Amino acid sequence: MTPDQKNKKTILEVCRELGKSTGLITTVTIAHATPACYGAHVRHRGMYSEIASQYLKNGIDVLMGGGTCDFLPESMKGKRKDNRNLVNEYKNAGYAYVEDLEGLKNLDPDKVNKALGLFGYGAMSYEVDRDKSKEPSIAEMTAKAIGVLSKNPKGFFLMVEGGKIDWANHGHDVAGSVYDTIAF
Repeated sequence: MTPDQKNKKTILEVCRELGKSTGLITTVTIAHATPACYGAHVRHRGMYSEIASQYLKNGIDVLMGGGTCDFLPESMKGKRKDNRNLVNEYKNAGYAYVEDLEGLKNLDPDKVNKALGLFGYGAMSYEVDRDKSKEPSIAEMTAKAIGVLSKNPKGFFLMVEGGKIDWANHGHDVAGSVYDTIAF
């Protein structure tokens, strides 16, 4: 979106117009700034609830990262003020929904065309802190997303962001930065 509030086509949208499958992955919240600039049009990067809604409207095939809070209403301990339960809306739109490593491992790319993976209320854990028995790595999310998206004979677009690297650097967290960079 331009400073004067005009929407500009994103590379993801161009790929969708070409018939390609599309996906976004991050280790922070999926409605955060980097994935949002590929899959939504909002006037401020902090409009997380609107971004999560636009992903569904825009039909992005695979979304994986943290940020369950942006998909659930306040009545379900989420942050949505509009009382929408986007997790259910995504499921009703044909998305397979997973929320932990076991669910991701059990996701069969041959049987799924759309997937929503939300692996934390907020951002995912730093790699150095990640519970490897419960939370997927960026590599595991990426491999599963490629499995789902690569079925399209016209190809796919997948943006993968190691967002926690940036957060670690802002926080002067050397271990967080190093381990997340290695994982990426």
